[in-house]
Amino acid sequence: MVFKYLVSLGDGMGGFAKCGDELTQAVERAEEPEGDGRFSVTNLNGGLYPSLAYVYQQKSDSSFVCMSVDGRCDAIMSPVIPYLVTPDPQTENTQVILADLSGIGMGGWLFYSLTEGKPSIVPAYNTGQPTDLLSTSNDSMGLVTTFLYGCLTDPGVYDSGVDWRDYPPTDPGNYDVQGAQNYVVTSLKHTNDPATNSLAFGVNRAKRYHQALVNSQGRVWFGFESITTHNIVDDLWTTEHYVQTFPKIGLKSQMDTLNADPKTPLSKQNGWDIYHVNKLFDKLETEGEQGRVQMTKFTYDDNGNFITKYVSENQQSQIIFESCEKCSYTSIRGITSLMTAMKLSSVETNRDLTAFQQGDASLTQYTYNSESALLETVKRWSDDTGVFLTTRHGFDDYGNEISTTDPAGLTTTTTYDSYFNSHPIQQVEKGQDVNSTQYFAYDMGSGELLAKRETSGRLTCTRVDGFGRNIETRMQSNVTGTLSTTAKQFLPKVYAASIDFIKLLSDKCILDPVQEYTYDLFKSSAGKSYLTSSTLSYFNDTDIGQHQVVDVLDCVGQKRMQRSRQGIDPASGSTNTHVTWKYWTYDTRGNPLFESFSLKSAPWDIFEYQPQPSEGTTSIFDKLSRVLNQTRPSHNESAINVVSSLQYSIGGGTVLETVTGPDPNASAINVVLWSAPRTYISINGKQHVISATNQRALTSEFTKTGSDGRVLKYQYDVGGEERLSSMTVYPLGETKPLESKLSFDYDERARLSSQTLTLADGVEYKTVFEYDWQGQVLAKSYPNGATKLNKYIGSLLSYSEVYAEGPGCQRETWLDGTFEYNDATEKPNKITFGKADGQTDFQHTFDYDLQSYTLSHNLDQLGQSPSDTKPLVREKYIYNGADQLAQNLDIMSNAIKKYNYEGKRLKNSQIGDENVKNYVYDSSGTSSLRRT
Repeated sequence: MVFKYLVSLGDGMGGFAKCGDELTQAVERAEEPEGDGRFSVTNLNGGLYPSLAYVYQQKSDSSFVCMSVDGRCDAIMSPVIPYLVTPDPQTENTQVILADLSGIGMGGWLFYSLTEGKPSIVPAYNTGQPTDLLSTSNDSMGLVTTFLYGCLTDPGVYDSGVDWRDYPPTDPGNYDVQGAQNYVVTSLKHTNDPATNSLAFGVNRAKRYHQALVNSQGRVWFGFESITTHNIVDDLWTTEHYVQTFPKIGLKSQMDTLNADPKTPLSKQNGWDIYHVNKLFDKLETEGEQGRVQMTKFTYDDNGNFITKYVSENQQSQIIFESCEKCSYTSIRGITSLMTAMKLSSVETNRDLTAFQQGDASLTQYTYNSESALLETVKRWSDDTGVFLTTRHGFDDYGNEISTTDPAGLTTTTTYDSYFNSHPIQQVEKGQDVNSTQYFAYDMGSGELLAKRETSGRLTCTRVDGFGRNIETRMQSNVTGTLSTTAKQFLPKVYAASIDFIKLLSDKCILDPVQEYTYDLFKSSAGKSYLTSSTLSYFNDTDIGQHQVVDVLDCVGQKRMQRSRQGIDPASGSTNTHVTWKYWTYDTRGNPLFESFSLKSAPWDIFEYQPQPSEGTTSIFDKLSRVLNQTRPSHNESAINVVSSLQYSIGGGTVLETVTGPDPNASAINVVLWSAPRTYISINGKQHVISATNQRALTSEFTKTGSDGRVLKYQYDVGGEERLSSMTVYPLGETKPLESKLSFDYDERARLSSQTLTLADGVEYKTVFEYDWQGQVLAKSYPNGATKLNKYIGSLLSYSEVYAEGPGCQRETWLDGTFEYNDATEKPNKITFGKADGQTDFQHTFDYDLQSYTLSHNLDQLGQSPSDTKPLVREKYIYNGADQLAQNLDIMSNAIKKYNYEGKRLKNSQIGDENVKNYVYDSSGTSSLRRT
C-alpha cells in the first residue's frame, strides 16, 4: 500500500504554500482493503501537530484498520503507523465517519450500517503513546527524568467526579469534563545516569487528575480541581487543590498530605482576593480539627497592599499565640505601594499608627521624596528613650542607597560602580571618633565579588570561573613565599572597583593561597563516575600543610560521601597524611536516613565502601518529614543500640522525647533513660522585635565604672581600622594614674600579632604571635623570653615545643611534645612530652569510640626501655545511652566512681564503697543541696 502526500505550511493569515516535493511512503505487508477507505484529520497520538488518518476495512477478516501519519515541526511526516480500530462489526454496508457526539471535544469513530443495526462508537484519540511530547531529560548532574503520559479517557488517569449515568443538566456557564483526548503526565521517574554519577538514586511519582472544568461558552479550560501525586518509593500521597473560578483560575487553594489510609495528617490552605490576586489567608492544620492550627489572615487596600496581617496559633481549640501587624500607605506619582507606617502588636485593637500603645512590640514610620518617591527617613519608636529615633537615607539616580545617617550620628556613605551601577565598591563610615572604609571589586562578566578589604584591614581576593563559581581564594601577606603571587597577577586585567582600591591591588600587593575549589566529574579506581566538589585549604607552602575535603554529590546535589585528608596527598604514599570518611543516605524527600560517624575504615581511593548501621545514626521519618526515631550504637558496646523516639501530639505542638539505651549501673539491657515532653509555640510565626540599641557602639572608646570606683576604658579603631586597640584600668578614675593597660597590635590579616601589658610603674610585658595562612598559631613568644613553637599536619597539631634562647643564641628546649592520630576522631591518640634530655618523657594514650567519646586514658612515665616504663594513670570510662558518664574506673586503685541520673540531671554519685551522694535541685535546675 503506497501513500503520496503534499505538504503545505500556513502563513498564519489563512493562506498555505506548498513546501517541498511530493512525499511517498509505502506500507509493507498491508492487508488488501475490501473497498475504498476514508481520509480524516485527527490527532491520534495527542501530539503538537495533527494526524492524517486513512480508515478502511480489511478483506481478509473484515476488521477496520487506520493508517495514520503525524505531522512534524520541520515540515516532514512520521512513518505511516497502522492501528486496529475495531474487529469485524458483523454488519453489511458498514460506514465509518469521525464524530464528536458528546460535544465536549472527545472524538470517536462512528460505525453504522446502511441496512441494519445500531451505530457504535470506537475512541479515535490517543490510542497509543504520544510521539511529540518530551519522553526523557538528562541534566548535567546526571539526573535522568522519564515522562509517561495517559489520556483523560482513562479512568485510571482521570476521575471526572460525576458518573456519566447521573450527569446533571449542563450548567449554562460550566460543565465537568467526562473525558477528553488530552494527554497528561501520569508518571515522573527520576534516576541517575551511571555514566555521569554512579550513586544510586530513584524517585517514582505517579499522578492522577480530578474533575476538570470547562466553560461552555467559548470552551475556556478552567483546569483540574485537584491533582494527586503518589510518591511510590516513600508511599506518600499529596493532593493539591486549585481554584476553578475566574480570575483566580489555577491558583493553589489547599494541599493535603495523605497516608495510604488515606488519613490527612497535614492540610495547608490558601485564600485569594480577586482584583489583585492577593492572598487572604494561610492555614496550616495538623491531625484534624482537634489538632494544631496555625492561621495567617490578610486584608488589603484598593491598591493591593496588605494593611493587616493577623497571625495566630490554636492548640486544642485554645489560642496560645496571636499577633497583629498593621500598615498604612501613600501614593506618589502613581506609585501606590509606599508604606508610611507599620506596627507590630499583640493587641488586635491597637490601630493607632501615630502612637506607641500598651501591648505593642514595634512602631515604625516612613517618609519619602515627593518627586522620586525614594525613602528619606525611617522613625522607630524607642522604649529606652520614649521618643522616635530617626534614620535618614539618600539615594542616587539608579535607586541605590548612597548615604545613611542613624540616630547617633553615624553616617555611612556608599559609592557604586559605573559599569553595573548597582554594586557597592566603597563604603565609608564616619561618626564620633569613627572613620573606617571598606572596598569591593567585582568581575565584569558575572558580577561576582573578586576582592574585599574589610574595615579591619584584611584583604581577600577571589578568582571565579565562567559560571561565577569561586575557584581560588587568597589573602594579603607581607612576606613573599614560594606560592605567593601579586594582586595584579591574580585578578583579571579589568574589573569594577574604585580608583583607590585599584591602586591598592597592584603588583606590590602580595597574596598567599588560602583555599582552592574544584568541581569535577571524577572516576574512581573501580572505574565508576562521580560528581565531586573539592576544597583544598593551604596552611603553609609545604605539602604537609594542606587540608582537602572532597564532597561526592548525587544527581540532585545531596552530599552522599565526604573524604577529608590532612597533610600530604595520600597518592604520594607518604605517612604524613590522615584520611577520614563520612557517608549519608536519603529518602526521596531529602531526609537523611543514615549519617555515619567519621570513619577510617575505607581506603583513601575506594569510593564504593558501604558503612554498617553500627557506624552511624539511622533515622526514621513520618509522612510530614518529622523524625520518629533515631538509632545509634551505644558507646561501650556497639551491639547494643540507643534509640531516641519522638511522639507528636497537638499537631506537633508537643513532642515527647524518649531515649532508650543501656545503663551499666542498672543492667546491660536497654532502659528508659530520658522521657520528657517539649512544647512548641508558633514554630512558623515571625515575630519582629525592633530594638533601638546601637549594638556597634558609635564611638571608638567607652568606659565602664565599677561599684568600687574603678574605671575600665576601651579604645577602638586606632588608624581607622575597626578593632579593639587597648583596655586601660584606672583605680581612682580617669584623671588618676592608671593601674594597668593592655594594648593590642594586629597583622595585615587583622589577627592579633602582639599584646602588651603596661603596669603602673611603666614596665611592659609583651607577648608576640605568629600564624600560618589559616590562622593557626605557629609561635607564641612570652615576656620571659620563652617561645612556644607549634607544627601541624594540615590542621592537626603534630609537635609543640617550649624553648628559650640562651647566651650565644643557643636554643634551650624546656619542654616538647609529639601528637599522634590513629583514628577518625581527629583527636590525639598518643601524646608524648618531656624534657629535652629525653630521660623523663611522659606519654598519654587515649582510646575513643566512633562518636569521639573517650573510652580510656593511660599515663606512663617512659624509661630507657619498655621494661622501665612506669604506669601512672589507668582509667576507663563507661557511658549510658544518653551520652552521660556512668562509670569512671581507676584500674590502678581498683576504685569505681558511679553516676546515676534522673533525666538530664545528676541524681547521685558514689566512689567505691563510700556513702552515696544525692543531689537536689531547685525549680530553676540549680543544685541547691547535696545530701550524703
